[in-house]
Formats: sequence, C-alpha cells, structure tokens
Amino acid sequence: NITLKGHLTASGNVGIAGALGVGVASHHSSFGFYNQNTAYFNGSVEVNDNLSVSAGALSITADGSNAATFTESGNGDFTIASVDDLRLDAGGNDIVLRGASSSEFGRLTNSSQDFVIRNITSDKDIIFKGKDGSDDITAMTIDMSEGGRVGIGTTAPTQKLEVRDGLIISSGSLTSTGFVLDRAGLDTYQIRHMDGGLTIFNHTDTRKEMTFLGNGNVGFGDVNPSFELVVSSSAAAEVAIASTGQDSVLYFMNDAAQVSKIGYDLSHKGLNFVTDDQAFSSGEFFISSSGKVGIGTITPEAPLHVNPGNGGNGEVFVERTSGAQLSFQAQSALGVIGTN
Repeated sequence: NITLKGHLTASGNVGIAGALGVGVASHHSSFGFYNQNTAYFNGSVEVNDNLSVSAGALSITADGSNAATFTESGNGDFTIASVDDLRLDAGGNDIVLRGASSSEFGRLTNSSQDFVIRNITSDKDIIFKGKDGSDDITAMTIDMSEGGRVGIGTTAPTQKLEVRDGLIISSGSLTSTGFVLDRAGLDTYQIRHMDGGLTIFNHTDTRKEMTFLGNGNVGFGDVNPSFELVVSSSAAAEVAIASTGQDSVLYFMNDAAQVSKIGYDLSHKGLNFVTDDQAFSSGEFFISSSGKVGIGTITPEAPLHVNPGNGGNGEVFVERTSGAQLSFQAQSALGVIGTN
C-alpha cells in the first residue's frame, strides 16, 4: 500500500494494480486516469462530498459502451442521455420533486403497487400540457382545490369531470360499451349501444327501459319498436301528458305544420279536438268533464249540443241505405223520426 498525505504529481501515466481511496479511509475497487481527461472506475464509486465535472460530460460506461451521459449545458439545464431505460429507484421511498429554493412541490410514490402522483402544495393543480400543431394547449387539469375535479379542455372544471368543446367517446365491439350511472341505494343504469341502437338499461333489474333504434324508432318497454313511438308494458300501458296551470295538448304535424290537436282544455274543463292550426276556442268537437258533447261549441248545454256557427244550419245528418232514423228517448216514451 502507498499512503500520500500531500500531493502526487505525475507527468505520465500512473497505474495502480490494487485499490485506491481518495479522501476516504476505506478502499474501494480500483480506478485510474487515462488521457489526462478521463477517469475510469472499474467498480463502485462512493463520493462523500461533491462530485464536480468542470467541463464536458460525465459518462457512465458498461462493457466499454456508454450507458448514460450527464451533461450540463452551461445555462443551468441538466441532461441525462441513456441508451436504454432510465430508472429512478428510491429504494421503496418517494421520489421527491423540488423547484426554486429547493422547495418541494410534488412526489412520485409507490403505494401498494399503485403509482401515485402527489402535489404537495396546498390547493395547487396537476396540469397536463402539450402542443396542438404550433399552439400550446392545456390537455387536462386536475383541480385539487375542488376535491379532485378533472377538466379536459378547461383549466377550471365545475364538475367532477368536465369536457369543454368536445365529445366523450366510448368505443368497442361489445354491448357492454357505454356509461354507467350508479347511485347508492337506487337502481344502477347503463347507457349502452345494444341491438343496433342506443339503450337505457336497468342493470339492477336486468331490464331494457328505453330503446332508440338506428332507424329513429323509440320504444319504452319495447326492445324492437316497429313504429316511431311504442309504449309497451306487462301491466296497463299508460301515457301521461301533464302540465301545471296550462292546457295539456297532443299535436299532429305534417311537414312541420300543425294539422290537428287533441288536448285537455283547462279553462273549459274538457277534452277538445281541433283540426288545422285553430285555437281551442273554435270548439269543433268537445267533450266536457260532465259528459256533454259539443259540436261547434265548447260550452255544450245538453248531452249533445250542435252549433253550426254563424250562417249555418243546425243539422244532424243520419245516412243509411235503408231505415235511417233518429230516436228520441223520454223517461216514459220513445219518439222516432225516420224513413223506411
């Protein structure tokens, strides 16, 4: 062994067959200097203080080929160039990310094999940015100040997930492709692409509630509606048209024009049938809540009240090939007007 307490100056090469320790008491694997600018370590290197490279790059080689190169550009940027994977091994601990003044702002953590990205700073977001052509874009924002809201195309999401100016695509070849609505204590629903159309599926009860076929037909309780609208039920099939303080009306259209309508006339308390685009007040055919029928009037004063309007005759026409008659029934007698 050679121990130097001062300086060693050599004008040529110095070869050391054994181990050499510099600034340490214990010796490690051999190392040497080549070509005045290259330091070669044939094994592990332990640095108990700073390691400084004043010019050029620090290269770590394996089997004579460069495995990784560390380069400082001169303006503060530090580059690690690796010919293979670059691995960060914290030995089971966190990988800490620090910014200006060595202040910590984030961590990468292995939590029971879950990969965890943590923002340490209170109420600060996790933001994914990129390039769309030549434009800088914010692709996704996780708003940590709002309990983990996620925004795609927006930096200020107002809901748990908000997509701005775009579509949410769920694609695949299986009928299970779609979206799930799950609320504690209630039935779970799925919006799925099934049977050639869109289906609202009650996953809890295994039932197709509503089906939209590709041809535009809609079925409630019918998985293959053969008409534009089909309502089917194993019990009584009921359809309700409801309003609050207004008429409830079913319109019939042709080429976007109203041709007739049927509805409950709230002001006159009855069922009203109107042709063309006339108002309910026209009273073409009206059934009051008391059972009176009005033709040409919405205020029938008898079980059958016919009012032809101005300039008309109040006629009731009974046509039959033979024996047409109009009968009048009193409490004790029957009156008949007819032809043989």
